[in-house]
Amino acid sequence: MFKKWFPTARHFQLFPERTWLSTPWWPSDALRVKQNGLLRILAVAQTEDLELAPLIENLAQENRGRYRRRLNELAKRIQTGTPIIAALEQVPDSISEQDLLMLRVGVSTGSTADFFQRLISTHSQQSKHQQNPRKNLIAYFFLLAVFYMLAANFIVTFIVPVLQQIHAEFDIDTNGLSLLLINLVDDWIGPLIPYGCLALFIAAMLSWSYRSRRIFRRLYRRFSMGVSSSLQGEVLGILSAVVHSQRPATAVVSVLANHHFDRKTRLQMQAVELQMDQGEDLWQSLSEQNIISPQESQTLQLLDKPASLSWCLREFSDRRIRSTNRVKGLKLRLIHPLLTLVFAVLVLVIAAAMLSFLTEMIHALANVV
Repeated sequence: MFKKWFPTARHFQLFPERTWLSTPWWPSDALRVKQNGLLRILAVAQTEDLELAPLIENLAQENRGRYRRRLNELAKRIQTGTPIIAALEQVPDSISEQDLLMLRVGVSTGSTADFFQRLISTHSQQSKHQQNPRKNLIAYFFLLAVFYMLAANFIVTFIVPVLQQIHAEFDIDTNGLSLLLINLVDDWIGPLIPYGCLALFIAAMLSWSYRSRRIFRRLYRRFSMGVSSSLQGEVLGILSAVVHSQRPATAVVSVLANHHFDRKTRLQMQAVELQMDQGEDLWQSLSEQNIISPQESQTLQLLDKPASLSWCLREFSDRRIRSTNRVKGLKLRLIHPLLTLVFAVLVLVIAAAMLSFLTEMIHALANVV
């Protein structure tokens, strides 16, 4: 209607058209969701025999920040002729370490399509029920710490000096609880606030950095007791997938021994490979390296049919992963109230100092009157 009334105003728009993109300017999805998107693109390109680099470049336009740069870098490496597995290794966190290992196993055993479908199916089932209590706990801790730092800094900077001056002018009993608590706030909590802010800043920067997160993952895997059980479950899951694709389980041992992302598991699989070269059975070798129990080894040795063997390996894998997730969930549920209790004690100390001061000041004024 505007053009009908003002036909000469060709270059003027009362409400200019907006060029919104389907993806916002800020990162909106978790890294795992972005990695699953790339995994689906790889699966489609492999199934339909499509050129991969343009697909990844288009996917990069639907992302923001660091992950867009990683996708563009991945596309450039593929355009220069780098094999897809090598390109994914050269661009860390483009997909997860577990998915990259599964794809390498699929390539080595000639069953890439089966592994793609298995990964996509697994991620789809996890996304329906998956919650991230660890991320929620970290966000809760950071927000609580920031608000506490701001409130404590205000009290120490503006309130405590005034209370100490009033304490001296009214000549309140120096043995009272209020002076002890005020000095505690002034001498301990106050000086620790800058260090707490610095620690929060460093922790935020480290969590933002992909490189530091990889380092912390390696350290966590090395010193955590529950990680080994989870990694064992992943190894058994890979063996189950290989057997399910009608390939011998021994075909994947060399890949795990050379390319597993965990150093301890890689050394274990190298020992298994060495024992197999000496003529020992695969399941017995896995038992000697504490990847499976002796009872599980005996059970697997009795199975001849690939379907039964794959099902049994998958059950052993799921049992380990469920046990690890249950323990991890219990720890997270315990950490939440402990964090709240720590901050509650600190708030209680400050509140007790304020209330005890008011009580002693009213008592001193009553005696004067």
